Amino acid sequence: MEPYCGETQEAIRHRLTAEKKRVGSVFKASPDVKPEMYWKIWLGRAWADTVVFLKARLIYQASMIISAAIVGWYRGDEPNKFLNPIVYAAGAFAVTSIAVFVYNFLAAPGRIHSDQQKEIRSLSELVKPALRVHFSEDDNTFFYESQWFHELEDLFNQQSARGLKYLRLCRIALINSSKAISAENVEVRLTSISPLPKELRGKLPLPLHFMNDNIQPYKQSKNLNPNATEYVDVIGWILDRQFKKSTFYVYHCVNDIDAQFPVGDYIITIEASAKNMICKPISLYIGMRNRDGKAFKLWMSERDLEPRPENTDEPI
Repeated sequence: MEPYCGETQEAIRHRLTAEKKRVGSVFKASPDVKPEMYWKIWLGRAWADTVVFLKARLIYQASMIISAAIVGWYRGDEPNKFLNPIVYAAGAFAVTSIAVFVYNFLAAPGRIHSDQQKEIRSLSELVKPALRVHFSEDDNTFFYESQWFHELEDLFNQQSARGLKYLRLCRIALINSSKAISAENVEVRLTSISPLPKELRGKLPLPLHFMNDNIQPYKQSKNLNPNATEYVDVIGWILDRQFKKSTFYVYHCVNDIDAQFPVGDYIITIEASAKNMICKPISLYIGMRNRDGKAFKLWMSERDLEPRPENTDEPI
């Protein structure tokens, strides 16, 4: 009874419950299983193991008996001369089969119990919560940087100019580690930020933006296949070099909500959920730091950031 991809969690839980009811001790039936049913399972397992063991021997001995009969007939031997070995071989095979069956019959309860325990362990692993949020500050996959030019209006000279903006974005990974179950209707939300900026009061929780979802309206939920990973955008930092201004913002997927807030040190909490799974929330620290020895920029970490130096909002 191996689990198959796409099987619902409810179906696996049902199989797990049924399998637990079937399990008793090695030589004693479970109270939830009728004795005659247990004997049927016992005999069936002994017979199956015997057939597997004797199948190759049966083919070998049958081929040898047929070959001996053909050779004896071709040479014109008396029937007794080649029929007797055939009878002896068949008798020996029958005795061997009985001995193997008796051995497998005695071993069947232990094998059944062992297989049931393996099945229970396998199913128990499948019904464990498999959805989790992952982040590593040592992995560049969780950070994205970009810069671009934008049009500016020079009021003094009455002409247009081009300014340069810089973006740094922090992401998290959403991982479904289940081997058989898809996570249905997965949602990721920024539920809290401490201290709470006045710009975000009354706006939380905010659904976060799935990476590479560039078509509006943005998706607020999606399914996640077994053993799949989906990246989610969380916090961005925009620096305007022309005006030497910078700001943080929540990279959410709701239209008409301005989620910008001042640069500073914060603790954010992110929660993920699915229709058929639960997920432990994660808390992360964000702030401006000079971690790479080059310049101050947005950093996100699972550990508390070192004390914040002065002038951390200067252009990079």
